[in-house]
Amino acid sequence: MSLHVRPARLEDIPLVHAITRDGSRGLYDAATLECMPQLWAALLRERRLELHLFEDHALPLAQRVQGVASGGFVQPEFAQSLLQTLHPGVAQRVMRSEIDGPRLLLTPAEAAAANGGEGLWSLGLDFAFVKQDWSLGTLLRWTPLLVESLRIWLDGWRLQGGLRELIGRDLFVTSRAMGAPVFQRVLYQDGRRLPARERRYLVGMTRRQADRLPAALASMLFFSRREPMLGFTPAEQELLGLALRLGSDEACAAALGISTHTVKMRWRSIFQRVDGAHPELLGPAVAAAQDAAEDEARRGPEKRRHLLAYLRQHMEEVRPRRPAP
Repeated sequence: MSLHVRPARLEDIPLVHAITRDGSRGLYDAATLECMPQLWAALLRERRLELHLFEDHALPLAQRVQGVASGGFVQPEFAQSLLQTLHPGVAQRVMRSEIDGPRLLLTPAEAAAANGGEGLWSLGLDFAFVKQDWSLGTLLRWTPLLVESLRIWLDGWRLQGGLRELIGRDLFVTSRAMGAPVFQRVLYQDGRRLPARERRYLVGMTRRQADRLPAALASMLFFSRREPMLGFTPAEQELLGLALRLGSDEACAAALGISTHTVKMRWRSIFQRVDGAHPELLGPAVAAAQDAAEDEARRGPEKRRHLLAYLRQHMEEVRPRRPAP
């Protein structure tokens, strides 16, 4: 399959800016758009924003990125205010809050505290594609990647709900086709009826709504209730989360600002923890290693492969949580 989704890197920001500027349908005013590259960079470094790229690898390298999407966890009071009354320009308000204050996007520490308590509210922000075509054929082509993007971001967190403001009836119809409930609509503004392309809709789902769905469907919508069983430390969770995204020890070390030696020491601690609790998750490499006959350099990559494959299906193991006092 030629279509892929991946988290954006800092060097991707100029391209993200160009696609968002041309395809976001007026999500931001000109002054906010001008600030966006620096703001995205800061939010990515602070790990308070999810920014994903949608690629078509059948196209030449310079044309592969066909779309962008971003989102973050927001203060629960802000999410509740949206459910009560939709004031148009949700993404604009959130990003301006990061510039002017008070900030609405949660820090990693705040997200960890909410994950150990009542749960988090996710808010989709940007959503733009190079070709603004939302025909049925386009929908069928890109929907699996949109779902995968949400899985990368949300799977394993304890969610109270997820929201997104959509602009335009075609995106609204697309969202309804995917089964998203509609909370608010803005069809009139300043006493005039908005044309179909400018209408605003707040769509999403709450945990209460998900609880009324079959368990398998609720899990697919990222409202599963699985509890972690491996008990990784915050430092180990951080490394494992990066390993799932970046792969190499060198990339993880650069992202964490530590040496590759320290990264390898953390892997050793991780393997010891898993081997003590659930050695089967490390695959046959563990059984072969009981007599210490194999070299660690040969066993390590195999153990890592098996563990990461398990974690991709059990993201709750790498989502930080801090129990309420």
